[in-house]
Amino acid sequence: MTRHFASVAALAAFTFLAACGTDTNVTGPAQKTDSTVVPPDVALDDTAAPQDVTAGPELPGDVALPDLGPDVLPDPDVQPDVAAPDSVTIVDAVVPSDVAEVDAGPACPGDVGCVCKTDSDCPALSGCGATPDGLQCLAPCTSGVPCADGTTCISLPAATPDADPKALCASKFATLCEPCQTSLACSTPGAPNSACVSAGSVPGADGWFCGTPCKNDKGCAAGFWCMASATIEGGQDAFCVPASGATCTCNGVAMAEQLTTTCASVGKAADGSPIAGCKGVRQCGATGLGACSAPVTGAEICDGQDNDCNGLTDEGAALCKDDNVCTADVCQSGTCLFVPTSGPCDDGSLCTFGDECAETKCLGKPLNCNDGNPCTNDTCDSVAGCTHTNNTAACDDGNACTTGDVCAAGLCTAGVGSCACQADADCAANEDGNLCNGTLYCDKAQLPATCKINPATVIACDPTTDTLCQISTC
Repeated sequence: MTRHFASVAALAAFTFLAACGTDTNVTGPAQKTDSTVVPPDVALDDTAAPQDVTAGPELPGDVALPDLGPDVLPDPDVQPDVAAPDSVTIVDAVVPSDVAEVDAGPACPGDVGCVCKTDSDCPALSGCGATPDGLQCLAPCTSGVPCADGTTCISLPAATPDADPKALCASKFATLCEPCQTSLACSTPGAPNSACVSAGSVPGADGWFCGTPCKNDKGCAAGFWCMASATIEGGQDAFCVPASGATCTCNGVAMAEQLTTTCASVGKAADGSPIAGCKGVRQCGATGLGACSAPVTGAEICDGQDNDCNGLTDEGAALCKDDNVCTADVCQSGTCLFVPTSGPCDDGSLCTFGDECAETKCLGKPLNCNDGNPCTNDTCDSVAGCTHTNNTAACDDGNACTTGDVCAAGLCTAGVGSCACQADADCAANEDGNLCNGTLYCDKAQLPATCKINPATVIACDPTTDTLCQISTC
């Protein structure tokens, strides 16, 4: 795994040299732009020479020249009276305090902050170590000088038996937020106790990422806070994770190496609690962290998959349903089976009784809805059952003395009468009041019925009992 980190700039040193000679060009507001010739009768005064004058970079501010007297052009044929000094003292220039030092960055390769593969790629006191941007030459720990923010001083064992251990400023966040599969992949010399963690309410749902152990937010990098998090091995502790519940982003190493992590769709366990049921993978690429490949949580169906992401496959009695009471519905190996059954059933109709299953069908005996009334139409509705609707059909009221009987309001109504009588009482109106000739009765032995004298009611006197003085009469 390649690691890099932001370079620590080396300070650029200023080297100032004083120039000597008869022609001196001095930069600054007080300088002369033409060549100044020292008169032969004027001696050079070392003590009067301006301080902090260099022949190198231009210095800010006015630099005063020594007073060399009036400009005099010497006669070339006249030899100077005074010899030039044997030597000129060169004074090191001092950079004014208000001039900012410039960070020129590391001189790569081979400088602190440069990419490396082994310690041999780094300066003698440096070493090759992990940073968020890959392997880089680490700055050595300097006595009395603290390591830069985000790094800590560690002692690395010597590379060879005859070498000395190295004290280096190692990154505490070299693997922070990198996708991981194990906690071992997160450990670095600067943060040996880093672990593969998840800070979400459902561990592992958004993925697993390297976290740095911490005690409070101050121990975390900017944009991170210290939070109790689950480790991929099942433990729990406080680690630096993205603040406000944000998801980790991919650093340069993670994108270059296309690091991956497992993730999951959230489902519900039997007790209703959320679980990371359906597994997937997400990977760092050129555009950052990809989406989780886990399937979207849905309703469980009989297909051999954990559709509702609750950790179970094809669970539930209602996965296969053909709405047939004469089959047993079973999900087996991702396929629905409908097995025929036997025994009593209910076909759902009120027009049958004694229903029984036969060859996946529920069959019953028809219900007899005849109420014996010719003046009603008898039918059966599967929901309402037997119904009896009044009709106006022709009927027989059972009276032989009526004709044209019809139904009305569910009853057989008598038609036109055709008999003189229907009962003995009907003959009373025809009585003559003479009991001797008998009484009338309704003779219905032959239709139409008529009123006839009942022979048994005729009074006949017995003449044998007559005498000369008494005769039986009625």
